[in-house]
Amino acid sequence: MLDWRVPGYRPLRELRPGTVLARHEASGHPVLLRYHPPSPEPEVAARRAEARALAGLASPHIASLYEHIEVALPGQPADAVGAVTVREYVDGASVRSLLARSPLPPESALSLLRAGLLALQRAHEAGVTHRGYKPENLLVDVQGSARLADFAVTPAGAPAEEATTDPRNRATEDVRAAFAVFVACLGAQAGKLPRRLRGLAPVGATGDGPALLEAVEQAGRAGWGPQWRSRGEQELARRVARARRRGEAVA
Repeated sequence: MLDWRVPGYRPLRELRPGTVLARHEASGHPVLLRYHPPSPEPEVAARRAEARALAGLASPHIASLYEHIEVALPGQPADAVGAVTVREYVDGASVRSLLARSPLPPESALSLLRAGLLALQRAHEAGVTHRGYKPENLLVDVQGSARLADFAVTPAGAPAEEATTDPRNRATEDVRAAFAVFVACLGAQAGKLPRRLRGLAPVGATGDGPALLEAVEQAGRAGWGPQWRSRGEQELARRVARARRRGEAVA
């Protein structure tokens, strides 16, 4: 665990390097503290701006960002600032942990893709791109509902072409990444999807979020009936419960 404390939060345990489960002392609610190592001011400023945008996002499909806290650290250069982001703790499991033992059924994979696309749509409307969409960042709660977490910030030292990429291109890459995670959830390849899902591949390749979201809804209804999403989430909830029993549920 990094060696600075965040006022108002009591650390409980380190979940993984740089990420700590804590309790908000005033409310008693569990939260996740994500520690960012000391960075030069330009990188801190970029993270600060994005945190401000994320804090304003209200979506049931995005893990809420509560606070962005900056601290000057003893023993570090004067221009190096440490930062901690405080986000919602999702009582459940990551999609990565749910895939550790077997792929997901189509209804569950589709429901995850739908939730991820809705999260990206809301973020893109606010001018924020994720740039790190992967199974570790898609979290499923005990009811089987999914939230997207841990949006990335382009570091100040990143290649110039990354910093200047058109946000519309980054949004397209977000959607393509979401579709790649969907394919991984099925344990398939984009060119070898199950018959009832093959029509999604060309739409996913375009990176067009609204078009893919519409195609997901149509494929779900046509392939598995009007209750496809509720059945998919029920199966996700069962898998989260099993992961919790095995001690694998850390979101």
